Amino acid sequence: MNIPERISALRALMEERGYDVYMVPTDDFHQSEYVGDHFKVREYITGFTGSAGTAVFTKDEAGLWTDGRYFLQADQQLAGTGVKLYKMGEPGVPTVEEFIASALPEGGTLGFDGRVVAIEEGAALEEAVASKDAKINYSATCVGLRYGHLRNPHSFSRHLPSQTSVLFSLDLYRNQHPALRLLMCPCA
Repeated sequence: MNIPERISALRALMEERGYDVYMVPTDDFHQSEYVGDHFKVREYITGFTGSAGTAVFTKDEAGLWTDGRYFLQADQQLAGTGVKLYKMGEPGVPTVEEFIASALPEGGTLGFDGRVVAIEEGAALEEAVASKDAKINYSATCVGLRYGHLRNPHSFSRHLPSQTSVLFSLDLYRNQHPALRLLMCPCA
């Protein structure tokens, strides 16, 4: 599926769920600058691979906001995708919040995955949509649900019985550093 097809599928899901605007930030649950594959939703839906950017989708428009480090890269990677580049900090370029406030209809709904949005950003979005008497759905995970290719960050972990885990750890300590035997409990 290419980028325009992904955006079209996202818009169909937005329509199904009643979202007028959908925002896709770059962050993970910890606001890391460089995120794991599971959180590269903005990259997947726009094709832009830079480490900073926010994508916003409406029924008719798609935009990506990024800073000056990525203007050239974003311009190249967004070519032919239907995603417009908004150069943050440049004269006449609306902020993400200003764009959302202007694009959101009266009583509309903004959706995004609230787990990857900092509280300050969430408050700014609430303020931006307040004049439209709009709603925000913080639990909207449209892209991840629709495109299932994204890896769960916990997919490599295995659940072991606590007894096995503790004994394995004790064996590791014992084998790696014999002096630790003096510090360990009698069960070691």
